[in-house]
Amino acid sequence: LTTVSAAPKPPPLRVTDLSVKGNIEGVHITFDIRFTAEVNDNSKAVPLVSGDLVLEEITVTKAETGGRGAAALQTPKVSYAAPGQAYSLQFQKEGRYNVEATFAARAANVEKGPWKESQFQIPNSQIRELEVTCDRTDLEVLFPDALRVTRKIEARESSPEETTVETPSPE
Repeated sequence: LTTVSAAPKPPPLRVTDLSVKGNIEGVHITFDIRFTAEVNDNSKAVPLVSGDLVLEEITVTKAETGGRGAAALQTPKVSYAAPGQAYSLQFQKEGRYNVEATFAARAANVEKGPWKESQFQIPNSQIRELEVTCDRTDLEVLFPDALRVTRKIEARESSPEETTVETPSPE
């Protein structure tokens, strides 16, 4: 009697190599999100983001496999679910895809005071890079559960005060 164990089945979807780069100028908040989506079951939708956001631009290409390079632009279906304020992608074929998207976030008043905030969720993944550039040094930018957060203030010609908050890539 011989027992053969099958290789574990890969998850239907997996998001890897996630990076988020945000920019805050006055009350305007934009951010770029980049990641690789590994689609092993094309009946499942890949979550993109959720929150009070507007999708400005999205580019999806087939990820490199076997040294063939990036293929022509893929056209996944982009969906928006109003009740959860969530964007998702539905791919037509299984495979690895590079996703780059730009969003604008709305800053809402905190209670009835002068403070404003914007909250949004990104796909579950180990974040490789997270950076927010602000045009003011008095802003409080929070990243719940982030590790190794650094804050640096730089003077630049185009903007005399700029704050960048980064989380370095895990080692």
